[in-house]
Amino acid sequence: MEEESLLSDESNTTTLAAVVRAAVRRYFPVVIVCALLGGVAGFGFSKLSPKSFTASASVLLRPSPGNSLSPQIGLSNANQLTIAMTTEVSLVTTPVVAAKASSLAGGSLPATGDAVAATVPPSTQIVVVSYTAPTATRAEAGANAYAKAFLSFRASNAKAATDAQTKSLQSQLKAADAALKTAAAQAASDTDPRSYAAQELQLYAERVASLNNSISTAGTVSLDPGTVIRTGVLPTTENGVPGWVLVAAGAILGMVLGLLAAVARQLGDKRIRSADTTVVEGLPILAAAAVPMQVLDPSDAASADMQSLLETFRQLRTAVTTSAGRGTVVAFTSLRPAKPTAVLAYNLTTTLTLAGYSACVVDLDSSAPGLLEQLGATAESTGDGAGIAGVEVIRADGQPHDFYNPEVRTRLEKLRATNDFTILAAAPCGTADGDVGASLADATVLVASENRSTVPGVRLARERMLRLGAPSLGLLLVGRVVATSHRKAASTRVGAPAVPDSHALRD
Repeated sequence: MEEESLLSDESNTTTLAAVVRAAVRRYFPVVIVCALLGGVAGFGFSKLSPKSFTASASVLLRPSPGNSLSPQIGLSNANQLTIAMTTEVSLVTTPVVAAKASSLAGGSLPATGDAVAATVPPSTQIVVVSYTAPTATRAEAGANAYAKAFLSFRASNAKAATDAQTKSLQSQLKAADAALKTAAAQAASDTDPRSYAAQELQLYAERVASLNNSISTAGTVSLDPGTVIRTGVLPTTENGVPGWVLVAAGAILGMVLGLLAAVARQLGDKRIRSADTTVVEGLPILAAAAVPMQVLDPSDAASADMQSLLETFRQLRTAVTTSAGRGTVVAFTSLRPAKPTAVLAYNLTTTLTLAGYSACVVDLDSSAPGLLEQLGATAESTGDGAGIAGVEVIRADGQPHDFYNPEVRTRLEKLRATNDFTILAAAPCGTADGDVGASLADATVLVASENRSTVPGVRLARERMLRLGAPSLGLLLVGRVVATSHRKAASTRVGAPAVPDSHALRD
């Protein structure tokens, strides 16, 4: 079971590969056009989509009073540093910073269609300011303006905080100095150094000294907010996917869609083509004509079409002689769209006689002009039959339903006994006349139209021939069938033994 499954999978893979190859071969221009259209669509999308450029400036922050990252933050404490930097980076996009950036840039920032963002690389005190704008110049200017504006914002915060602290300390110093003076006056009248006035004087003196020290310290605190360590530069590439990538992606997508459409069309197309397969519904393609079908003239060596046609019927002759034994009656019957079979039967009979077989052709196709009329020649009596260029032609008199007459079958048995092969030109398959003609034969050759007859039609015809007792040997694929006029009749037959009675199949 496992081996059968593997063989089945391999067969399915081979079939799919064959379908894909056939689809590419047949619809290659469609696939190419789809690829070109996809590339054009990708190119158009790249040109019509809004352009944007991003420039970035990096700012190194220093701890400064009044800011999240202040001297009071322990830089060795990772958690505190992370909180401080997260707060700092969120202030970059505030309206206060935007107003300062607008003032520096000489215009409103961010402008319509612009965007500003800020990030912090892990474990650093660096803020990366990114500015996106429709033009590279505006992106560069916006990034630099925001970087400077953010530092100005931090500097303003530091100065404001330091000024407020100094003012508060000076106010406290003034009050402490006044209290010191009052305590000194009270202590002057009291000579006891352990008195309350003396202790109060000592307390206020220390307070004044402490405040003076704090004021001095506040004046020495650095107000440096940081520095721009990398200015924004003019971006040279647009944001998003490069245009050539969009073109390539569009072309590939178009090609894939075209290929899928081609495969779907191939799977849905049930027409028969010799380039795609050699077997249709279990029936082999015995031969396929590459040129329009016409009456075969083996002596016309100068015509390439005639030589190609001769090769086609040589292949058909080989297939028939290896599949059917001597004394076999073989009928030609056509699938839809119907093709005249008399010329085809005549051509096969010609190649059989050229190979030394005794053969004759019986024209039973009442749906088309008779073979003699198609050939445009007059059959000459040879005593027992009618000869056309050395090939014996038997005409069927009467209507097809008369062929069931015992005399007709007796005559066919005589032809079978005296010929290696008897070739019948029957009416189209699926018609009453065609069924009658096929029922008189031992085997049939189904005539299919290249690129027009369908696989379901072959299946129905094959089943029909089996019911009629004339199994199909295979398919003959033909294109257009044309008649050649004014073929001169020959007075002798090549390899065609005498047939008693008259030219007609039935007296």
